[in-house]
Amino acid sequence: MAVTTHSGSLGRLGLALFAVLLGAALARAEPIAGVVVPISAKNLPEVRGTVLAAVEAPLKAFEARRLEQGDPGVFKIICDFNPDGLPNKSDDFGACYELAERLRDLQKRGVRTIAYVHGDVSRHSVLPVLACSEVVLSRQPLGVLGPVGDVPADKVVQRQAYETIAAGRYPLALVRKLFDPAVEVLQAPAGVAGDRFRDGRDRPRPDGVPVQGLGPGTLASFTAEKAHAFGLAQAEPRNTLQEVLQAYDLPASALRQAPVDPVVCRTVLTGPVNGETREKMERRLKAARDLKATVLIVELACGDGDVKAAHHVALQLMELADLDEPIFTIAYVKPAARNLATLLAFACDRIVMHPQAKLGDFEGFLQAHPREQEELAKHLAAVANRKLYPAVIAQGMLDRKLRIRWVESVKGDGGKRFLDDQVFLAEDGPKRWRTIETVKPAREEDVHQLLTLNAEQARRFGLAESIAANADEVADRAGVARGQVRSLDGDLLERIADFLRDPWTSYILILVGVTCLIIELKLPGVTMPGVVAAVCFVLYFWSHSQFNGQILWLALLLFLLGICLLAIELFVLPGFGFCGVGGIVCILAALSLLALGRVPNTEGDWTDLGGRMGYLLLGMFLAVIAAALIVRYVPHLPIVNQLLLHPAESADEGGHGAGLEEDDAEELLGAIGVAATPLRPSGKMQIGDRFLDVVAEGGYIVPGTRVQIVEIEGNRVVVKEI
Repeated sequence: MAVTTHSGSLGRLGLALFAVLLGAALARAEPIAGVVVPISAKNLPEVRGTVLAAVEAPLKAFEARRLEQGDPGVFKIICDFNPDGLPNKSDDFGACYELAERLRDLQKRGVRTIAYVHGDVSRHSVLPVLACSEVVLSRQPLGVLGPVGDVPADKVVQRQAYETIAAGRYPLALVRKLFDPAVEVLQAPAGVAGDRFRDGRDRPRPDGVPVQGLGPGTLASFTAEKAHAFGLAQAEPRNTLQEVLQAYDLPASALRQAPVDPVVCRTVLTGPVNGETREKMERRLKAARDLKATVLIVELACGDGDVKAAHHVALQLMELADLDEPIFTIAYVKPAARNLATLLAFACDRIVMHPQAKLGDFEGFLQAHPREQEELAKHLAAVANRKLYPAVIAQGMLDRKLRIRWVESVKGDGGKRFLDDQVFLAEDGPKRWRTIETVKPAREEDVHQLLTLNAEQARRFGLAESIAANADEVADRAGVARGQVRSLDGDLLERIADFLRDPWTSYILILVGVTCLIIELKLPGVTMPGVVAAVCFVLYFWSHSQFNGQILWLALLLFLLGICLLAIELFVLPGFGFCGVGGIVCILAALSLLALGRVPNTEGDWTDLGGRMGYLLLGMFLAVIAAALIVRYVPHLPIVNQLLLHPAESADEGGHGAGLEEDDAEELLGAIGVAATPLRPSGKMQIGDRFLDVVAEGGYIVPGTRVQIVEIEGNRVVVKEI
C-alpha cells in the first residue's frame, strides 16, 4: 500500500506496508520466494513492533512448501530505501535501531534481506541498511550511502549500535567514519590478517596506508563503486528495481502483495476494447472505491478494438495503486483474451492465467490495424516498465525482428535476465551470460513471427504468478471466500444499455423507427407512429452514446442533417434527388458511427463502418417496404382507420389524390379550391370533385380554407391561402 512520503523521515515503511506481506502467502495461495518492501519515512513508531509478526505468515507458507517439496530455497526481502527516488533521512535513532534489530531477527530465521539504495540514504536511515544481509547500490540514478552525521562521543548507545550491527560483517573503521569525522581509515598491507581497513586512532597504531578521502576531519559517504571496492556492497550495482528482482530471481509479482483481510470485487471485460469499455471501467472502478475494495479481480475475455481506449483503461488500472486507499489488482487472463487484453494484463499488479490463455497474440490485430503498431508498442513497453514486467518481452510481442534470450550469469551472481541479441553481444554475452533458453524465436521457422506466450511460458518467465482453471481459484489466491467476491457487473442501467446495444435489438429499433417515421409522414393526423419513431431513435442514441461520448455530437448533427434533407425532399422538392440521397447517407453515417464508437482512421475501421452502413441500409429498405404495406392496408382496418383524418370525399377508392396529367397544368394554374386536409405544408386540396396533392406556400393551412394554385412544376403543385 502506498504511504505519503514526508521529507526528513524514513519513507514508506508504515505498518500497512509491512502488513501487505501477509497476503503473499495465504494458506490457499501459492507461496512466493520473496517480497519487496518500500522503506521511506512514515509511521516508524507503528512499524517497530510489527515487522516480525507481519512476515511470519509468508515465512510459514514458504517453509511448509520447502519441507513438502524438499526445496532448499531462501526467502528474500528486498528493502527499497528510495521508493520514490527521494532522499531518505531520519533523525529518529530509536525507530531506525528497532527496525535494524527486526531485520537481524529475520536473518536468524533464514531470511535473506537485501537493502537497495538508489538515491541518498543518510542520517540514521543508514543503520537498517547496514543491518541487511546484503547492500545493493545504483550507478544511475546515483545511489549514495551516508553520512550518518557527527555523533558526539557522549552518544555511546548510538555509536555502539552501529558497531554492533557491523561487527563481523563490515570493517569497523569504515562504519565509524560514517558518524565520526576524527577517524583516519588505513588500508592494511597485503597479506596481513584481519580487517583490510583499520582505524588509525587504535593503539598501538596499526600498519597501513591512509585511504584517500577518508582522512581525519571529514565524514564518509559511499557510492556504488566505493561501497563495492570497500566491501560494504556485496552485489554488483543495479540501476532499477527490475534488475534487482532479476538478480535475486524474483518475479514482478513480488513487488506488489495483496492486503490482509481483503475486500474483493470482480469485473469482467468482454468484446472489443473501445469507448464502451473505457466508460464501463470508470463506473465500475468508482463502484469499487465506494465499496472500500482492497482487491480487484479483472477477468479479461476481450480483444481487438481501439488502442487509445485500451491505453486509457490501462492507466485507470495503474492509478488504483496510487490512491490514498490503494486497490490491488489481479488480471485473470481467459482463453478469449487476445492482443489488447495483454496491455490491460500488464497494467495489473498480478497476472493469473487460464491454462489455455495467451499473452500477446497480436498477429491478426496488426494485419487489420498496421498503422497502430508504433503507438501500441510504445504503450505496451511503458506499462510493462512501470509494473516491472520484462520490457524486452513486451517489445518482442510487436517486433518481428527482435531475438530474445533468457540468460543467467556465468558467475552465478547475476540472477536471470531477458536480453535481445544486440544487448547480449554488447555486454560480451558469451563470456558473461549463459543462455538458458531462446525465447524468441522458440523455433527457427518462427523467426519472423511475433512473440506469443502460453500460460506455462508466462508463468515460467515470471510474468504470470500462477495458473488457475476458473475464477474461483483466483478468488482463493486473493485470500477471500468464493461467495464473498462482489461483482461490479450488471447494474440495472448497464443491463438495459447492453440489451439495447445488442446488434439485433439495435436493428429492430432502427427498423421500427424508420417505418414509423415514414408512416407519420404519409398518414397525416396520426401521432402514435411519430412518438414510437422518436422513442426508438432516442433509445438507440442513448444506449450507444453513453459509452461513445467522443462522437456523440458528430453523430447527432449528422442524424439531424439527414432528417432535414429528407424533409426537404418530401415537402419542398418532391422526387428523389440529391437531398434524398444525401439525407439517407447522413442518417446511415450517424447511426454507424455511433455503433462503431470512434471516427474511423484505419483501413479496418473504414471496412467496419462500411459493413455497418450496409447492414443499416438493408434495414431502411425493409422499413420502406413495411411502411408502404402499412400505409396501403392499415387505413382499411375497422378500428385503426378511426385514428386517421380523411377528406370528406375522395376521387378514388383509396381516398388518395389523383395524379396530375401534363395537359391539365395550364387549366389548373390559378384554379381555386379548398384544403381537404391540413396543409403542413403538404396535403390535399379539393377542386370540385377532384383531389390533388399540393404543397402550401407560407406555412400551415387548416382544412376548409380557400386556396388557389399559384405554381405547377412537374408533379409539384403549390397553393396559397386566399
